[in-house]
Amino acid sequence: MLDISRVITYMHRHAGGCLGRVCWRFVGRDVEASKILRWEFGRADILVVGCARGCGKSAFTIALSGALAESGEAESMLITDSIGDLRASKGAWKLAEEISKRERYRLVKSSSNDHMVSGYLRDSVRGFVYDIVKAAEGSELEGRLFIFIDSVYFYVKKVVESYRLWLDGMDDAFLHNRLKEGTAKIVIMTSGDSKATWSIVPHMAIFVRDAMMWNLPRRDFEALVDALELKDHPDLLWSLTGGNPEALIAIWDRGLREWIEFEISRLGNMLMESIRRDGEDEMWREVEELLSLPEFPPKELSDRMRDAGMLAKIEKYDRLTEIPEEQWVGKHYAFPIPAHYHILKIMTRKRSTDIEPEEVIREAMG
Repeated sequence: MLDISRVITYMHRHAGGCLGRVCWRFVGRDVEASKILRWEFGRADILVVGCARGCGKSAFTIALSGALAESGEAESMLITDSIGDLRASKGAWKLAEEISKRERYRLVKSSSNDHMVSGYLRDSVRGFVYDIVKAAEGSELEGRLFIFIDSVYFYVKKVVESYRLWLDGMDDAFLHNRLKEGTAKIVIMTSGDSKATWSIVPHMAIFVRDAMMWNLPRRDFEALVDALELKDHPDLLWSLTGGNPEALIAIWDRGLREWIEFEISRLGNMLMESIRRDGEDEMWREVEELLSLPEFPPKELSDRMRDAGMLAKIEKYDRLTEIPEEQWVGKHYAFPIPAHYHILKIMTRKRSTDIEPEEVIREAMG
């Protein structure tokens, strides 16, 4: 049985990120790691995780997969879907090499250390994972293998369709014993909200489940603020970022005022396009409706904001992360980066996209 506390201890020894020569330790995500390591998802062997843009999914999967290998508690494999990078514990890499030779996958080793081997997979990630799970049956890895697939983007219809078909096939393979249930646990980390995740999970699937990961909870967020040695007031940073690690790191990198100016510009450009298309009165009416976070917000505007990572559908049964009760969080939708919520409130009140960072800071603190 996994020693979860030991794995989490190793997870926090990892770097959370680096900018230039400055690096910081990975913080938080104990709850998410515990749920995955305990596998609290019924009979499922595959978990598809939706994650708001910038919530730290890649840093989490790197730290957790590395911690499994370094602690010796389980074998792990991490594949970056978008570019084919592969990192694996020694036992998992050995299995990957055996599969590659037998099935003629193009697997290239690039480096290794005491616990992990890195390389590149030049072929289909999905076919490779199927063959890995099949080969793990009856091996020393059976029941001890975690496979993480990161950076799965659902902005291209072809990708959505191919993953839906693959997951349907995987579910069928477990159901009809072409793959042995419990041989390996697969965690697919997607960039998108719960609606994007639902779109690829087959209806009535037995061995495939979905869950939602969110920004850092307040306590973990404050630990990251301390790690980055940010001098701005933590209450202000929370009200602007909502615990979104990518937004917080951007503030640390660019400076608070410059970051707010950039987000004002992004939203301003989006609203100007809406004005040209729908007219000014209709556009402001839609923004006002959106700010109330209804169950069905204005479709065109909310879809564009979701595509830009500014709005996320959060109606969900399974959550890896508890979502805070804040003014920018509704029952069905939320602003992953609440600065966008504050910016829209000011723009709507002024009926203008011409606002200043100081106005956003006052709104956030108010």
